[in-house]
Amino acid sequence: MNPFDEANEALVAERNSYSGIAKHPDTSEQFGRFYQLFGPWLARTGSIMAEPPTWPDTDKPRVGFVMDNATGIAHGANLFELLKALEQHPQPIEPVVFSKEAADDKFKSNLSGAEYHCFGSQTEAKCWLQLRTLANRLDITALVWVSIVPGLIFSNFIKAAPVVIWWSQKWHTLHCKDIGLIDTTHPFWPTQELAGQEWRSARLSLPRLLDVTRRAEAEKIRNELAYQTVFGWFGREEKLFDPYFADSVVQILKANENSCFLWTSRSEHGFGEYLDQHVPGRHRCLGWVDCSLWSMVVDVGLDTFPFGMGHTAFQLWEADKPVIGVANENPGALNTMYQLVEEGPDDLKAEAAELISVKPYTETIVDFIELAGQLHNDRSLQKQMGTEGRLFIETFLRDRKAYAETMSTAILEIIEEKRTDGD
Repeated sequence: MNPFDEANEALVAERNSYSGIAKHPDTSEQFGRFYQLFGPWLARTGSIMAEPPTWPDTDKPRVGFVMDNATGIAHGANLFELLKALEQHPQPIEPVVFSKEAADDKFKSNLSGAEYHCFGSQTEAKCWLQLRTLANRLDITALVWVSIVPGLIFSNFIKAAPVVIWWSQKWHTLHCKDIGLIDTTHPFWPTQELAGQEWRSARLSLPRLLDVTRRAEAEKIRNELAYQTVFGWFGREEKLFDPYFADSVVQILKANENSCFLWTSRSEHGFGEYLDQHVPGRHRCLGWVDCSLWSMVVDVGLDTFPFGMGHTAFQLWEADKPVIGVANENPGALNTMYQLVEEGPDDLKAEAAELISVKPYTETIVDFIELAGQLHNDRSLQKQMGTEGRLFIETFLRDRKAYAETMSTAILEIIEEKRTDGD
């Protein structure tokens, strides 16, 4: 097999496995194991096709943000917010946006004037080689993958740009040399050691997450649900693999008779079958819905473990709804709060302690089930915890200036580190 065909085979296999093997179960450990085994194949095929990178001679590095598909879902929304932040608070980097899938007008309207290019092609290998050609022609110093990983390792080894960075928004583990790492789910320290690798952090500023024009529609739906408490969870169905979470939902519903549970999935799922066996008629799979609407419908969010909700939990908080879960080291909105309240810098910890009177994360599943029952029986506690969640976002996750500054600093530090290593 010639090098191009082998590279294409490796890239197709990576893409086919990315949402399957790499995320079943969807944990940082499984993701890391997958790429420890699969990464060397991508690295070898990429190295064969490598070309020496050229460092652009510019005072203000051009930084390409790489989107696998041109969508406005969570990782895309975070990029749009970064572009707005950089437009309002200019930094010593110039953003350029690349997407493998062609962008529509709605996507382009959110780019805040940033230059845009599509690198799509008929085959996987041609796409990433096309990206290298574009990056070289456009004097790109660094390419930053926005959350989604396919193509990253291969592009690093073909030298698609002098610097290749992964901006993880989860976080998961990627054991691959030479790739810069930026994390925005543990944003309160400038650097952190995560899974044996050094990560730079940036202070994420969240976009507005609710469609408040649909509040009356949400209230109508909620009124039609004849339950005292509507529990809910919104996310990708891969996160529902854990049997202890499924059992905890069953125990919560059994202990709180006048309650139901709403959840999302793009396909049939064993989680629903389990609930049917134990609490028939007390749950509903909504399918794949507009979570900015349904976040205003439910009363209490029950977060999955070990891999929790991200933007959808923030949506619940923004809607003044409490979200509760079990403390862990995996990603999600609750873990972002946990990292601050339990392990953050002293000044920010003190500020957070004044804000968070009832911690929404528990140390055990037993305590998680008990807290759900307390919220079922106490509307005032629901309101208090929901309000504190919203204030947490407004206080610590809505600073565009900090977002622009910390992200650009992280990128520039990685660029300088790579430049120094090259010298």
